[in-house]
Amino acid sequence: MIRKSFLTAALSAVLVFALSIPAFAGVWTRGNDGIWHYDTLGRGTRDGFLKNQWAWLDGNQDGISECYYFDADGNMLASTMIQGFSVNADGQWTVNGVVQRRQADVPAVETRGVSLLRCEPFQSNYFSRFETASSASGLSWKNGIRLSGDLDRAAFVSYRFDKTYDTLTITFSPEAGQSDGQNGRVSVTGLTSGKSLYRSDKLLPTSDPVNITIRIPNEEGIRINAIRGCDYIFRTITVR
Repeated sequence: MIRKSFLTAALSAVLVFALSIPAFAGVWTRGNDGIWHYDTLGRGTRDGFLKNQWAWLDGNQDGISECYYFDADGNMLASTMIQGFSVNADGQWTVNGVVQRRQADVPAVETRGVSLLRCEPFQSNYFSRFETASSASGLSWKNGIRLSGDLDRAAFVSYRFDKTYDTLTITFSPEAGQSDGQNGRVSVTGLTSGKSLYRSDKLLPTSDPVNITIRIPNEEGIRINAIRGCDYIFRTITVR
């Protein structure tokens, strides 16, 4: 009876622990020291890193979240015990060696939005997907898309959706290793209106990541264009 009561109490503690952990939307980044961080602002600066907390994160956008812990410096901890709970070499919370997972809460993780990165494009040209890629500023991004721009070709991707969404958020950057590439721009066109909804400033091959949120009222789709330039990687394309 004592053993059963102890087990029940332990399971209850784990359940309370799991339910108390929040979910976040953001970007995985990896420092030069190999340590992972989770950037809720997408700017690559420490002021946006999760710190001193556990968080449910859908890292590979498969609809399933794992739980991670970040210390006071925003470093993801791995292969250790935190507050009596174990994390594996990938930083994921485990119980008796089993990774703990839960169905991703899309409204919480995507801030009541839909990630178009999970959708098949309506049309595309010089478009590809990546599992891991590095921005020109040295950030490591996971599970995004790439538009390979150049002087002699049009790189773009188009997505369709219904008119209930009126806001678009995009995080993008020139990909690393293109110091000899051309300057370029990224733009967004509405598929319904045919109007230009966004046009970036001139981007150098070494420019920092860009995070934008724009209004897209009455649009049933968007087209993202890489104008000249080089290869651009996209970590976030979300409509709300």
